[in-house]
Amino acid sequence: MGKASGIANLLLGLAPLIIAVPFVGFPALDTLLPGAGLVLALAAMLLGFAAFVAAKLTRFRSGHWFSFGWRGMPSFARGCYAGGLVAIFLGAIGCLSSIFLSSAS
Repeated sequence: MGKASGIANLLLGLAPLIIAVPFVGFPALDTLLPGAGLVLALAAMLLGFAAFVAAKLTRFRSGHWFSFGWRGMPSFARGCYAGGLVAIFLGAIGCLSSIFLSSAS
């Protein structure tokens, strides 16, 4: 098994725990300050979208208007692309959990 396969298998096994952290973390912030979890989750989504757009600008400048993935991007843009997608994902989970779990209690 290669290094990439080992990392993929580790992330696949830990995925339920990784997804559970925003489900617990963002609504827990609402106990400290009402609405703080939702605001933080929305901020994470907006920052993730900004990082994603910043990474895509490098592809737009080179004339590639339609591209999927980070192929052809410089290393900084690849990090922004991956980090932006992760922030959007965690922010979306945080928004949903803040809305559903705080309204249930």
